[in-house]
Amino acid sequence: MRVIVGYDISDDRRRARVAARLSVWGDRIQESLFMCDLEERDLDQLLAGCAEFVDPKMDRLTAFPLCPTCRGRRRDLGRALAENDDTLCWIV
Repeated sequence: MRVIVGYDISDDRRRARVAARLSVWGDRIQESLFMCDLEERDLDQLLAGCAEFVDPKMDRLTAFPLCPTCRGRRRDLGRALAENDDTLCWIV
């Protein structure tokens, strides 16, 4: 399933750790938004892994699962991130 994960973390260090954790699971599409393709169990692991860095009294992290119908109705301006670009590339 495709999931959009957004966060608002007040502390710089914890925010950097959440961003690093999310970058393992998906692609950054905005400063505090990631797009992830996950299985249900992966989403649980992602949230559990981020929970240690989120202060529930001050911060927020939200995952928005997108159904196929919603994904198909998405509209973009610009193409900074090619969503379905399966081009293989090597970084050396």
